Amino acid sequence: MTNPIAIVTGAASGLGRATAELLAKEYALLLCDISEHALEDFRQVLTQSGVQVQAAICDVSKQDQVVQAVDAAADMGKIEAVFHAAGVSPTMADVGKPIYEINLLGTAYLLDALATHLQEGASVVLVSSMASYFSSVWTPDQLIEILRDPLADDFYECLQALDVAEDVMSPGIAYGLSKLGVRCLAEKTAQVWGPRNIRVNTISPGIIDTPMAAREAEKQPSMQMMKDVTPLQRVGKPREIAQAGRFLLSPDASFITGADLLVDGGSTRAIIEFMKSTPSTSVDS
Repeated sequence: MTNPIAIVTGAASGLGRATAELLAKEYALLLCDISEHALEDFRQVLTQSGVQVQAAICDVSKQDQVVQAVDAAADMGKIEAVFHAAGVSPTMADVGKPIYEINLLGTAYLLDALATHLQEGASVVLVSSMASYFSSVWTPDQLIEILRDPLADDFYECLQALDVAEDVMSPGIAYGLSKLGVRCLAEKTAQVWGPRNIRVNTISPGIIDTPMAAREAEKQPSMQMMKDVTPLQRVGKPREIAQAGRFLLSPDASFITGADLLVDGGSTRAIIEFMKSTPSTSVDS
């Protein structure tokens, strides 16, 4: 008998890979990533371990590739779990638009593609970020409404037309807003899919020991401050996010939907308090 299917995006490294390793014990996997060689290497590792796994090269900012990946998963069997980790961080783009396209529009494309394939009892977890909480401190209601509909034809025009103090198209601000938008999409979709008993939640990681975080640490001095004020006095491990994701995907979380699970070692509140006490401080990740 074929195991139920789990889709994992951003599966070649970091949070996606750690989560795929955990889910492989319970599901057949459709792994998605933009990195062809790393993805194929990981697929082979899992296959040699006896896991039923397929891989799909997928740039989540390309709607057709997202649709093809979800269709491939549906061809494997019943999709019961989705862990969406694909995304980019502030220093991975020179301007804000690619960050919105990958982090926010890519998430919207995935949810759209899943809508016709998910059946009763399925669960979706989207990776947001603690940066979404920093953005929410100053984000007006009008901006929240724009983030809730990223596939609108005038999405970028509406973003830039808002009279706000922050430059919404700068990479750092775009990152926080894109991740806040992911949470907004989860809340919105949870309301729509709830009657079908399909759950949608988000995880907001703090600083996690991944290649992406290492890149940010090299380029952003504020990362050291963020580590220093973390109450647990350490960075998180990818497996700790994976375990939280597995919980939200499991029947143990059967009455949780439209929620965000902040997995940050206590750093978000500490950083916000630090920012309040030091007004000149800015945090982009």
